[in-house]
Amino acid sequence: MPSAATTGTWGLIGPTGVTGRLVLDEALARGHQPVLMGRDRGRLAQLAQPHGLAIRVIDAADKAGLAAAFAGLGAVFNVAGPFAVTGRPVLEAALAARVPYLDLNGELAFLLEVLAADGAASAAGIPLIAGAGFGVAAGDCLAAFVAAQIAAPTSLRLAVAPASAYASPAVAASTVAALEFGGRRIAGGKLVSTALGDRTWNETTPDGAALPMAAAPLAELAALGVSTGIAEIMTGTPMPRAAARAVRLLSGGLKLVLAVPAIRRMAVRATGHSAATSTADAGPFVSRVWATASNARGETVRGLLETGEGYAFAASAAVLAVERVLQGGIPAGAHTPAAAFGTDFALAIPGTTMRVL
Repeated sequence: MPSAATTGTWGLIGPTGVTGRLVLDEALARGHQPVLMGRDRGRLAQLAQPHGLAIRVIDAADKAGLAAAFAGLGAVFNVAGPFAVTGRPVLEAALAARVPYLDLNGELAFLLEVLAADGAASAAGIPLIAGAGFGVAAGDCLAAFVAAQIAAPTSLRLAVAPASAYASPAVAASTVAALEFGGRRIAGGKLVSTALGDRTWNETTPDGAALPMAAAPLAELAALGVSTGIAEIMTGTPMPRAAARAVRLLSGGLKLVLAVPAIRRMAVRATGHSAATSTADAGPFVSRVWATASNARGETVRGLLETGEGYAFAASAAVLAVERVLQGGIPAGAHTPAAAFGTDFALAIPGTTMRVL
């Protein structure tokens, strides 16, 4: 359990949501006393009172008020998605207040914004840590680990299959926002547009089952470009072949299609970011990430990361990331989890393993 000297005082933005409550529970279990920050004073007070926590009411539309609310904190951790809405004002306020910023973001568009703020963060003298949760952190660490096992890797493919016990409206909104952003991959070292689901492949589970995957614009794309420097990168999620074909056909008008509630729910389920749908699915939960790196000589290395329930991983990763930032030593600038903390960061999460296949 961390000491007061290493934890300091930090702000948790969005503690009343599903993910925020899990992060708060993990923080309390590890001896932290975060300041709870959000829009609803009553809900914040209800959460804070049993633990004697301080609260600060904030409004993302009030830039000056946000920066003032962050003053004096050792860090702020943003859990309040969708980040397409909440991310920029919180990030800008953290930069203005010169307070280290971390988040659980899994949206490619906003992760790119955080990484693009590298110069501003260096000027402010603070670190920014983007995507310190399941998905980005797990994939980032595994990809960097696998890339280090092969000489001069030129291509990388990452497949992420989370297992979730919870249904979070904010995560669902983030998932839809990511799909609406459109297909993307890194080609020639640059992020390029593609059709959603334009590439399909199978990953193999440890018991030998084939799991169909389809290309998807995961936030991990931006992270891997930074942490590995590989010029050709593709990411994907579990998706039946029929669903991948439908996504490709509808790709141009997907924003309109996703306006239909039933289709939105199906899209969220397809990416594994919703709760188990029956008691038979309720556990044990095993989330997996596969990474495949290749080089110009035709050599290939594959790796697998396995952990438990995805939201539990995210909560543990969030608090661990805050602890490491508060301990100091992270350079000013914008970082991915693996770049900031090393490839072993994921292995510090209980129940997580990483190996070459």
